[in-house]
Amino acid sequence: AVSYTKDGSLLVTGSDDGFLAVWDLHRHVPTMVHHVAQAHASWITSVATLADSRRFATSGGDKKIHVWQLDQMYAPVHTFQTDGDVRTICTSNSDGQCPERLYSGSDSGLIQVFSMD
Repeated sequence: AVSYTKDGSLLVTGSDDGFLAVWDLHRHVPTMVHHVAQAHASWITSVATLADSRRFATSGGDKKIHVWQLDQMYAPVHTFQTDGDVRTICTSNSDGQCPERLYSGSDSGLIQVFSMD
């Protein structure tokens, strides 16, 4: 799973062993600047960055969606429990007037909407 921040400075990756990494793309060679060895109890299925480029969300085979903040990578700042196996997540682009939302899609076709406010 992979996602760029809106400002293009960071790349967030998640792997099938639950490893989460944040890469700085403004350096001469992309450099890992943060990581979480067990971001999920299972594989990471999707990554989505939020509009502020400081937060991002991950979904995993453990039926959870974690919201992470760059200055607090030791633990998720929020966790949503889902009703199924989430395969993909995405965020709405907040214009400052509408609340930012996180959307998840599961194997069963279920779509869930979570508020990021």
